[in-house]
Amino acid sequence: MEKSRKEFRRMLEEMEKSAQPDQTLYPEDLEELGLTPVEHVVTRTRKQAWLEDHAKRFRSS
Repeated sequence: MEKSRKEFRRMLEEMEKSAQPDQTLYPEDLEELGLTPVEHVVTRTRKQAWLEDHAKRFRSS
């Protein structure tokens, strides 16, 4: 499913590049198709968390 979604997104981008000014694909159109950009949060890895927590304990000793 993800592969077909990426392919469809690529096709839409190609269509938008070749479209006349009055045929632009708007973000609302993409949203209706379920093709909105995804935002995500980056968290620390376990190793990063351990190193940071260990450094805090070492500094406070």
